[in-house]
Amino acid sequence: MIASMLIVLMIRALYIYGELASKLTSSMAQREDFSSDIRVAVIYSVEKPVLASSIVSVEVLQGSSSNTDPSLLDFRDERCIEVEAESVGGGGGGEGEVELIKNGNFSEGLSYWNYSGSRPWRITYVNGDPAAYYWYLGKSDTASIWQEFAVDSAVASASLSFSYISSTWGFPTRFRLTVSILRDGSVVWSKRINLLENPEGNPRYDVSTALSAPGSYTLRFTIEMQSSSFAAFTFILDNVSLIARFPVAPATPGAAYVALVRISAAGAGLGVNGTLTLRFNNTAILKVFVWAGDRWRLYEEDIGLPGQWFNTTLSEDSLLQAYSTVPFLMELDYLALTVESLTNATLVLTNKGGGEAQVYAAWLRNSTWEQRISRYMIILPGESATLQFNTTLTPGCRYEVRVVTATRVISEIVNP
Repeated sequence: MIASMLIVLMIRALYIYGELASKLTSSMAQREDFSSDIRVAVIYSVEKPVLASSIVSVEVLQGSSSNTDPSLLDFRDERCIEVEAESVGGGGGGEGEVELIKNGNFSEGLSYWNYSGSRPWRITYVNGDPAAYYWYLGKSDTASIWQEFAVDSAVASASLSFSYISSTWGFPTRFRLTVSILRDGSVVWSKRINLLENPEGNPRYDVSTALSAPGSYTLRFTIEMQSSSFAAFTFILDNVSLIARFPVAPATPGAAYVALVRISAAGAGLGVNGTLTLRFNNTAILKVFVWAGDRWRLYEEDIGLPGQWFNTTLSEDSLLQAYSTVPFLMELDYLALTVESLTNATLVLTNKGGGEAQVYAAWLRNSTWEQRISRYMIILPGESATLQFNTTLTPGCRYEVRVVTATRVISEIVNP
């Protein structure tokens, strides 16, 4: 009887052990099923609508237009930029010219120009026309006048021209003009003129190699004045022109009339999306090209019917090429634009798992800088939480996002 009882107790113990083991296994499996799974996303930009007149430039490269004011594209009100097609006699293509210098004839005073010297630059008049003017009385001085401009794409050729008049009184030992073009602060082209030997002139220079790459440029005129005793120096600058010729897409052979318009919003934020509303008075084919970094690439092609408005998509820098066998007028009415701009970085943590997640801290950093947020939070399954960093990211810079939870460290790489 005692043996039988021992056997029953052993069987009972094994049953209870098995039941407990089964519950433990089930509990572990259930715990595994309800583990957290944190997904990390970084929001560092926002899209906002903007008026075309605030960021857009419009240039007619082929054809003619009496008004290319971008404010005409701000609203759909049939106040249009009108471009009349140019007769090409069965051909097309070549180069489109763009003036890179603003107010080169100084008709707007010294607007768009920066200057330096011991005395201020002023406006004088030569034969009734305005010009920039500098004078100095003394032994030694250096003065400059310059203008900054941008080149968004490679040029086919470029030429610089200007006119100057200088004079001296006394016994000057040095009076010279240095004309230079700088790209991103470094001199890429320079020419020096001895004003004592050539007191006036209308030079023209080929500066194609200086503008061989897109970038930020500066055209600078510097005069150096020196004398062994007191002397008077005067210098007048006028008619400054820097013409760049950009390669343009050729028209389809047989096209008799062509219009080519460049619409650019390059450098506005991280990116630009645009929808242009336009129409033709005669049937015309429209091709839209976008700048792909080293070439123009065909992006869209449409057939415009007489008198019918339609929409086409533009990017940061676009060429609109329209052509037909008959004369036509192209009307550009409304350009709806959205600009992606930087905003303070926001970290979005989403729990994709079945169990709660405990978060303790997050880092945002690059190779030289970091910012840390220490905050304990519990994120339930299917829910999200945000952490706001008081900083904007720099385009082209590599960042690491690191999040510390109760069970692991999560790391993500961000390249704005």
